[in-house]
Amino acid sequence: GWKPSFDVHADEHSIYVAGEKIVDQRDLKLPGNHNVENIMAALAALHGRFLNAADIAGAVRECL
Repeated sequence: GWKPSFDVHADEHSIYVAGEKIVDQRDLKLPGNHNVENIMAALAALHGRFLNAADIAGAVRECL
């Protein structure tokens, strides 16, 4: 079956793309797990198609 070449996941403190920490959840201005999930979905859609993990991390940090 199909397997992604990277993963997007979160723990209780951070969001990760391809094993790289993208953002600390405590720095997010949007509270709630549903917003963390929305950010993760957007990261998954962008990664590998348009941006690499470093570019995504910079963009997310600019929005904080």
